[in-house]
Amino acid sequence: MASQAAPSNIPGSGQTRGPDASKNRSGKTSITRVRTGCFTCRKRRKKCDERRPICSNCQRTNVVCEGFPQQVFWETRSAARRAMTAKSESNTPAPTFHASPTPGIPDGNVDFSQWADPVLPLVPPPYFGQAMGRLDDRTLEDDMGFMFDQFDGPSIGGVTGLDQRTSIEYQGLSRDIVPTRREASKERALAQNTFYKTFIPIELPFLIAGVDTAIHQRLFCHFTGVMSHLLTTFPGQSNPFNQVVIPMALGDQTIMNTLLCLAGSHLLKLQPTALDSEVAAERRRLHDYATRTQALRVEDLRRSALGSGPLYSVQHQESVLATSLLLCLFEVCEGTGDGSWKDHLEIAREIINMASVSPNTSSPSGRTTDINPFLLEFFLYHDSLATVTNPSTQAMKPQFRNLAELPDQDISMVGVQDGLIDFIIQISALRAEADASKLRPDGNVVCRAVQIWQDLANWRPKSAMTKERKLITDFYQWALFIWLYSIIYPDGKADAKVQNAVQRIATGMCEIKPGDGVMACLLFPLFIVGSAAITVKDRDAVSAQFRKLRAWSSLGNIDLTERVIRKMWDDHDEGLPGSWDWVKQLESHGMSLLVT
Repeated sequence: MASQAAPSNIPGSGQTRGPDASKNRSGKTSITRVRTGCFTCRKRRKKCDERRPICSNCQRTNVVCEGFPQQVFWETRSAARRAMTAKSESNTPAPTFHASPTPGIPDGNVDFSQWADPVLPLVPPPYFGQAMGRLDDRTLEDDMGFMFDQFDGPSIGGVTGLDQRTSIEYQGLSRDIVPTRREASKERALAQNTFYKTFIPIELPFLIAGVDTAIHQRLFCHFTGVMSHLLTTFPGQSNPFNQVVIPMALGDQTIMNTLLCLAGSHLLKLQPTALDSEVAAERRRLHDYATRTQALRVEDLRRSALGSGPLYSVQHQESVLATSLLLCLFEVCEGTGDGSWKDHLEIAREIINMASVSPNTSSPSGRTTDINPFLLEFFLYHDSLATVTNPSTQAMKPQFRNLAELPDQDISMVGVQDGLIDFIIQISALRAEADASKLRPDGNVVCRAVQIWQDLANWRPKSAMTKERKLITDFYQWALFIWLYSIIYPDGKADAKVQNAVQRIATGMCEIKPGDGVMACLLFPLFIVGSAAITVKDRDAVSAQFRKLRAWSSLGNIDLTERVIRKMWDDHDEGLPGSWDWVKQLESHGMSLLVT
């Protein structure tokens, strides 16, 4: 038997259609659907009491209430077509809305960025707010038919999750009235960007006084986070530059400016960027200001020492000393080789002498001072190594009682507290004596060299140390032996004793890693072993260590040191006598070098 089509107004068919739409077959009034319920009740086809933000039906049945739709109505077809055309011509990012009596809907003349979004449900559905631009001014067959984005399923003609009939009806709608998904997403993105740009948080000022501009903030963070860890053997939080110098800079603008210009010099070598010109200009300005101010403060200290000026506190003397050390580091980082670093070291030495007293006026040994021990240690290390390339420099012997009282874990530079750098001062003085003597070799020089060698061979560290610190002290001992040997035998570079020492140091340096901390003191032994390297294998090993050290710190004196080493290699290959006399090499080229 052929089946008959069911009438459109039978119970359960959803909506009644026709003249008797208000009643069904039993005579009872049908349930009238409403389109203002929450999304959850409408999908479940349950009556919703529309209580916000969570309806009672969802709360009672313990389901997630997905919220309520926003009613946004397009204009008539002709008006909508004109609005869309005008919008495309004016490139207006936000769509035009009618004013709506519904609370929370913005007026069309109000800037969208000034309107706060309504409170969303705790778990917003993926389609919430995405289908509001797809409403039409005609009756839809299903009260959920306009929610094109809410269902998963196969796509038909660009519309997802609808049956064939609804999809065909949607495809028949005018493109002038119903925007595409891409257009709606673009409009929402533009409106959201406008909203976020309007509510940008207030920019907070920098925390540190005297560091006000963006460039200064960048330089300050670069020094505290990067550069300070490259200057001592402490790579971690116990770095003395951050513990000692930074607190001093907070109360002394000259120290702060010197610190910033030093960070700018290092940043330009480490990370070249498009802001090079701005950083370089600020580095020069800060350096000029710091040097002028430092010169005035030094003059005041000198008048005070002579009794013609006011007395200054130890804190002020420490500030002037710290500024001189930072200015010396600036010249080291620049790597110009013009000898400016020597002037700053000389001023630092003068300040320490002003602040030091000796219980025995006839002997300067055993002096004491209230200056911070780290500043003393840092100065003594650089002052001693300055004599390696400048024998005319009179280094200050590290004999301060407060320095000797430091615990072993506070050692920030190699050889200062255990007497190893004393050998540097002795060998430098011996070389100056040998250069001034007309005898070759001078017997007195030979006898003194033997005594220094004996003390160097018997030298041992005061206490146990890590593997890395033990390696670096071994490198210093062997480097001092090579240097002492070159004074007695100026043309004995190829001797087996020297070449064995070169191979020992070149091999051991491969065990030093960038994170070990002792890299800060590696340049001096690398300079000595490089001056004596004659084989291709040893020279390749020395070149590799220079690359590693350059990648680790990027200080300018590393490039300068390597150029001097390569010039000595060329002189040796050409058979020139005294090819490892770096003092003459530097003097002939008008260069000054500090191997720290």
